[in-house]
Amino acid sequence: MKFKQFINEASKEDMANDVFDNLLRDIKKDCGPFLNDSYMPIYRGRHGLNTWKKEIARDNRLPKDSAEDMFFNNIFNMAIEEISGIPEIRKKALFCTRDYSQAYGYGNVCYVFPIGKPNFIYGNRVYDSYDDVSSYALRKAIMKSIGQPFNKKGPITSILDYAANEYGVDVQSLEKLFDKVDIEKVLKALKETFTDEFGYVVTDNVTKMEKDKSRLNGEIMLVGSPAYYVVNVNYAAKWLDMSDDDSAKYVENVYRALADAAHEI
Repeated sequence: MKFKQFINEASKEDMANDVFDNLLRDIKKDCGPFLNDSYMPIYRGRHGLNTWKKEIARDNRLPKDSAEDMFFNNIFNMAIEEISGIPEIRKKALFCTRDYSQAYGYGNVCYVFPIGKPNFIYGNRVYDSYDDVSSYALRKAIMKSIGQPFNKKGPITSILDYAANEYGVDVQSLEKLFDKVDIEKVLKALKETFTDEFGYVVTDNVTKMEKDKSRLNGEIMLVGSPAYYVVNVNYAAKWLDMSDDDSAKYVENVYRALADAAHEI
């Protein structure tokens, strides 16, 4: 390698080190409440993100898996608002998880560091709100609202398919569905399932979330932060000089090393 090339390569590495160090300083400065109290990481899958990014919180996001199921989105939002006082949760929340494999299904796995002191909303027995609510809780709530028994082993998984099967409603016509079902009764029954069966929790206390970790192994809705740092796991491991040892604890160990580095910088 020629001397000039060597100098250029060294300069690039120094700049990259500076970028990572500045990230650590920003996380330490902006994410103190979460950094100080969180022992376990929360993840998010992000296609195309190979390093890190500061993401500004949105209040108009379109949920990926349920974008066309507005009945589900609306009734879910209403039920969560009844519990938490936070409206339009599926438009505002950053969806995260404690499950690495769940995050992996949505892209490159990243750690999430929320700025400030946000609220964490999760069900201790909810892995994915769309799957669990639309295929079970919402069907159960509709049946309860009309005084009918509920068979959770039934073959119908979509609430719209259920409505079409039960009432002969055109699945494209949400107006007809609303005409057939008393939404207030559905909402009341859904809220009961959220609190009694799903164990939904609303807290800004990271320590409480840590204590729930043995049961919490799925979706977390994060709301109330102005922005978040999203850091690719492999990027963090590279700059912390950690190699994958194929252990189940590897990504947790990288997170703790990252948190420690932020504390110490």
